[in-house]
Amino acid sequence: MKSNLVCQWRQVCRNCSYLVTADSKHECNKNFCTFCNKKQPFVYFCYVAPRTPSKLSDKYMYVFFDTECTQDFARKDGSFGHIQNLICAQQMCSKCQAVDDMETDYEQCGKRTHVFREDPVGKFIERLRLSRPFADKIYVISHNSRGYFASFWN
Repeated sequence: MKSNLVCQWRQVCRNCSYLVTADSKHECNKNFCTFCNKKQPFVYFCYVAPRTPSKLSDKYMYVFFDTECTQDFARKDGSFGHIQNLICAQQMCSKCQAVDDMETDYEQCGKRTHVFREDPVGKFIERLRLSRPFADKIYVISHNSRGYFASFWN
């Protein structure tokens, strides 16, 4: 009966005590960096270059939002569901992002601060779906979102 096990020899480098296998190309005091895909010194702080921006990157809009919930909704099983009762959102386009005052309306993206109280989820989604010819991409970012705050259902 044949065994499918393949034995590889391993040994410890006499200079740096690194475990060397048969197929490794060992260099003392160097490790393979998975970020830059090169062998680097053990004490090496890799710098990963940022992605190059796409050609459409000068036309974008950010929408930052935060939700508040209530737990007044009783379910049939006796538990209580979290329902969003307030959504506050702020938006900025690529042209107005340098303007610090969020209360100042901007000619391109309009009103920058929005508060949704009546049907907050529906009105917020409706606002996000508006046509914006000045933005090729819209990035929607939630403030501190986790758990029930990130769920738009009960």
